Amino acid sequence: MRAFIALGAICAGLALTTACGGDTGGDTAVLDARMVGGDEGDLGPQGDVAPSDVSVADAGPDPTTDLAVAPPDAEAETCPPNGYGYKVPPVVLTVGERAQHSPRVVWTGTEWGVIYFSQGVGQIGVVNFSRVSAEGLPVGEIHAIGEAKFPRYEIMWNGAGYVAVWLSARDPVTGFEGLKVLVMSGDGTPIGSPLEVQSTFDVDRISAAWAQLQGGMILYSRGAGGADGLYAQALNEGAETMGAPQQVSATKATGPAVTFGNGNWGAAWLDPSSEAPSDVKFALLNERGVTDRNVQLPVNVAAQGSVHVAFGGDTFGVAWSHLDEAGKLAPKLTIIAGDGTVQATPDVPGPMGFGAVMDASWHDPGFFGVAWQDSFEGKVSVGLTRINPVGVAQDPFTIIADGMGTATGLATAGSISNLGAFYTVDPAPSPAGFSPGAQINLARIGPCR
Repeated sequence: MRAFIALGAICAGLALTTACGGDTGGDTAVLDARMVGGDEGDLGPQGDVAPSDVSVADAGPDPTTDLAVAPPDAEAETCPPNGYGYKVPPVVLTVGERAQHSPRVVWTGTEWGVIYFSQGVGQIGVVNFSRVSAEGLPVGEIHAIGEAKFPRYEIMWNGAGYVAVWLSARDPVTGFEGLKVLVMSGDGTPIGSPLEVQSTFDVDRISAAWAQLQGGMILYSRGAGGADGLYAQALNEGAETMGAPQQVSATKATGPAVTFGNGNWGAAWLDPSSEAPSDVKFALLNERGVTDRNVQLPVNVAAQGSVHVAFGGDTFGVAWSHLDEAGKLAPKLTIIAGDGTVQATPDVPGPMGFGAVMDASWHDPGFFGVAWQDSFEGKVSVGLTRINPVGVAQDPFTIIADGMGTATGLATAGSISNLGAFYTVDPAPSPAGFSPGAQINLARIGPCR
């Protein structure tokens, strides 16, 4: 399973097949299941196996064999003309008999913490956590931290260890179904039992972030049980809930994202109730999750999929995708000052077909990184575009899987000199979901000459 770099964007146009798990915000676009930002496994495994029939050990990876590094790809270009590209050729991080996909990642300053989904038997899969060194090598053991129906999770770094948040499948012992929070040591060892966040059985999508000396914030949308709304749940420095969840929006919300910056939590989401659904919404929240300010953004922008948000250079960067005048999905980045003043909304160059935003992160010392997924003539690829806080974009590049395979679900974290790009390569993709051969790859990106 190899990957190589292609400068610029790859194609133009797209044949789309499968509905986007409710995040399209209307009937204006139909997206492949792997095109939804951060939630590429929405269709999930098929079958009628009850949660009690599948254990974490049954569905999870084998820690002794399932984290491996593939040989370097001799065909990968070592350095593009602009001098910023692969530090080393991409590697395969996971090896197993079942699909491993949908990574989310955090950079600690010395290593990456990666949370991802292992397809299980029937309708239940496993949420796994592993560590990767700054050199791109596996560190320690894989930890199977819980069961889930879908890849709904985030991984955070609290300065001393990791904090995982995920949407758990029904626990066969306690009967609990909803959000769980697990604190782990610096080597990934779980500390105690997961915290169960009560009354979250109908959560649809989640985002979570951590801030030193502040604690954490979980932003989640309801909808799985028929109710609507967007809620913020604050966590203290011990990763325990602080008070009741705060309602951020009373109407239907999709694709939420949250981060911390300039003393506030920045929350972004999509509101599908507009005339040209969906609108992008942004609010500043205080330490308890209470809304301090709703930021006015343009309406009727036909946003699709999900949003992602990062903070750096005293600004928030809100990445989102919309249907342009030609009917193609195209990514944008709205740049908002720390006080909530909208500064610019530049286009994100790179995708030439349908471009769906997958992630947004801050790359020290001076760039937002917008990760996207592009599709054209049946070929699905991922890529990254760097944009500075005043809206000037740098040369984008694309990561393409070999043969008929797809590269999907790009998540990025790190610095401008050592950026980790984690994504799923599926050698035999289908509209119904991932094949058993789907595995997670890592490309380390930075100055290469």
